[in-house]
Amino acid sequence: MFLTRYKEPQTFSAWGNEMNRFFDGLFPLLDRRLGRSADRYQLPELDVWADDDAYYVEAWVPGTALEDLDLTVEDQELRLAGRRNATEVDEDKYLHRERYQLEFDRRVKLPSEVSAEHIEAELEDGVLRIRLPKAEETKPRKITIRGK
Repeated sequence: MFLTRYKEPQTFSAWGNEMNRFFDGLFPLLDRRLGRSADRYQLPELDVWADDDAYYVEAWVPGTALEDLDLTVEDQELRLAGRRNATEVDEDKYLHRERYQLEFDRRVKLPSEVSAEHIEAELEDGVLRIRLPKAEETKPRKITIRGK
């Protein structure tokens, strides 16, 4: 066991990050020791943003094959599900292990309807990029005011 000097966090936010790191590492470790899967604590990280024409989603899914991803949209909700497989080796052969099989199911509620037939998705270098065009009836429109 290696000991390192504790460095006190400078802010409350930093303290929260330290606590998250502690628990993120603790629960999968306990699950592995109890013979349970550690993958329920892991989710692909997502960024979601919008402009006037579309919603955009980027998800980090390194090591996930294209055929192991499932993307659907229904009732203003985007669902990203998938599986990342790890190399299968007898447990007693490992000297060190951090990569495990991961199954995930993320759902993002969208603020308005999207044009499902025009959705684009691309996987490149472990990043899934999704463009969800807003439905025409939900886009902002300029209204002309007539004078009398």
